[in-house]
Amino acid sequence: MKSNHEIYKSNDAKNEIIRIYDEFVKRYEFVSSIHLKTLQGITHILVCGEEKNPPLILLHGTGMNSSMWLDELQEYAKYFRVYAVDIPGEPGKSFPVQTPLTDHSYSDWLHDVLEDLNIKKANVVGLSLGGWMALNFAIIYPENVSKLVLISPSGIGKEKLSFIFYALFYGIMGEKGVEKLISKINGRKQLSHDMLQYQKCIRYGFQYRTGKIPLFSDDMIRNLPMPCSVIVGEKDIMISSLDTLKRMEKLLPSAQRLCLKGEGHTLVKVTRKVCDFLLQID
Repeated sequence: MKSNHEIYKSNDAKNEIIRIYDEFVKRYEFVSSIHLKTLQGITHILVCGEEKNPPLILLHGTGMNSSMWLDELQEYAKYFRVYAVDIPGEPGKSFPVQTPLTDHSYSDWLHDVLEDLNIKKANVVGLSLGGWMALNFAIIYPENVSKLVLISPSGIGKEKLSFIFYALFYGIMGEKGVEKLISKINGRKQLSHDMLQYQKCIRYGFQYRTGKIPLFSDDMIRNLPMPCSVIVGEKDIMISSLDTLKRMEKLLPSAQRLCLKGEGHTLVKVTRKVCDFLLQID
């Protein structure tokens, strides 16, 4: 289990990552920040949207925080009370401890978050590792999930071993190599200058998780009771999108399955597709 001193490469790196995060959030006046005292530690959440709207939980990917959702929060807030939660052990403002993915720790944590927010049932959207956590939560606490959206999720399709080669190859090329790796992860879509610099800052200052992310069993996926949508990118270099779609088609044929041509792993411009699915009347 990694502590605060182990998830960041230095205190200076941590402070810079948080400083830039705060600067990003200040640009969005309709977004507020809250801190919850969960049983496991302090959890930081970006909040927007009217309280009367149905709740929507957003879970970001690894090596990132809820700033990744900022450009899309205004659209989500038209229809939902949005809670973009910083995952513990990632470079955000929640408690800085990485707990194992082999038990219920993260699902129990998210359950505590919903209880503290007085939410009995919510729509849950997760990207990459956040997709793994969203799916794990839906498996363990299905009664708390209205609809589930998994964007480039870990845990269904196999991880691509070639990504390790890409990471090592571009890693030895210095700053330009890091930029090329980030570009490939994003499907060669151009990031804003600020976000590119921020992702580089995190890559230099944060200790990423090591080891494989567990795959969910057939029965775990097959028995999901809530409506589910899976969105993947055709050019994902981290996870086999084809494998993800094939398993979902076989195990949960009722799930919506979307493969976006030309897109990579980090799909952050799918807000309209997510809203359309969540707003459907079943």
